[in-house]
Amino acid sequence: MQRVATSIEELPDGVRFLLPAAYAGAAKDLGDRESQCCSFLEIETNDLGESMEMTITSPNPDGVPVVHLLAGLTGQ
Repeated sequence: MQRVATSIEELPDGVRFLLPAAYAGAAKDLGDRESQCCSFLEIETNDLGESMEMTITSPNPDGVPVVHLLAGLTGQ
């Protein structure tokens, strides 16, 4: 997602991507698949019209570095 994101916002418990609307289907599919395999992740998508927001967080503090790594935020 980081390659197509128009912005990436680091959050205390995860990350938020802003993506072009053309990637909404792929982002929702990815979110569904990751939610099934990685129960420590909470993934939310919001349709914003011309773009979409995808927020990935972890209520478990040990999961936050994994979320940052997935987002390409190294050294977190």
